[in-house]
Amino acid sequence: MSIRKIPLKPHAYILKDLTLASKDDTERIPDHEINDYLSRMRTKVLKDRALNDQVNFILSAMDFSI
Repeated sequence: MSIRKIPLKPHAYILKDLTLASKDDTERIPDHEINDYLSRMRTKVLKDRALNDQVNFILSAMDFSI
């Protein structure tokens, strides 16, 4: 897998009301909903990963059975 050379530059934070914080602002306002959001996203990713593993197993079994 090759690494793409994508230039990265700092951007302003997007606040809850979808406005941009000032670019020199390094302090984020704590968002208490982020922990709930992250746990839901991790659950979905793990479920998707498990489904992907099952499909890969079935496809490899089908390859060997032909």
